[in-house]
Amino acid sequence: WTYLELKKYFGITESLDPASCRSIYERCNKRLQDEDMSVRGIIKQSNVRLICTTDDPIDSLAAHKWIADDPDCDFQVLPTYRPDKAMNIDKPGFCQYIDRLSEAASVKIDDFDSLVQALHNRIYYFAVHGCRVADHALDRIIYAASDKQTLINILSKVMSGQSELSIKEADQFKTAVLLALAEKYHELGWVMQIHFGCLRNNSDRMFDKLGPDTGFDSMNDAGGAEALAALLNAMESHGS
Repeated sequence: WTYLELKKYFGITESLDPASCRSIYERCNKRLQDEDMSVRGIIKQSNVRLICTTDDPIDSLAAHKWIADDPDCDFQVLPTYRPDKAMNIDKPGFCQYIDRLSEAASVKIDDFDSLVQALHNRIYYFAVHGCRVADHALDRIIYAASDKQTLINILSKVMSGQSELSIKEADQFKTAVLLALAEKYHELGWVMQIHFGCLRNNSDRMFDKLGPDTGFDSMNDAGGAEALAALLNAMESHGS
């Protein structure tokens, strides 16, 4: 990949190694000063017509509005709905995030139904700004059936700070959110992407320095076919 980029965009065909790296670094930086090597210049060279970013449900999408209103931008940049933080009930900061989602969606979130309504409100907001795609990152594929009262109890336990959830409870909550959102995506004709199998934040040192999702992830070797089949089957049984 690196060799292809060096050749296509910088005209460098020599091997990248300890002896050549300094020279290549300097030549690349010099080339990047050219007007056709701006961000938009590279996008144009690559014949890109559409870029889909991944955006949190609480995002104002202000940058997307700005790009859409720019008459000099001849490619589209559209948002992708990525509600991972609303699903990760077992991770730090969930309660604080729910408060921010509540404000962004103008919905008081006090049970599972109101949480889903808040997420639906933001889906409609994203749709107005051209979004037609949702993206879900799962550390592992999960499927655990539940009922409404169980979901109410799970959310109440976390929001009140009573105790930590069990793995099963977290899986039940995440499964229910996925199913509820899948129905809405289906209703609106959106694409729903599920990507999984990532082992995240492998470097404690860099996590402490830079925070999560800063490039220190790797592929995982965990399976998940049975859970994936059960999850998709549950979506299909709801017609979504």
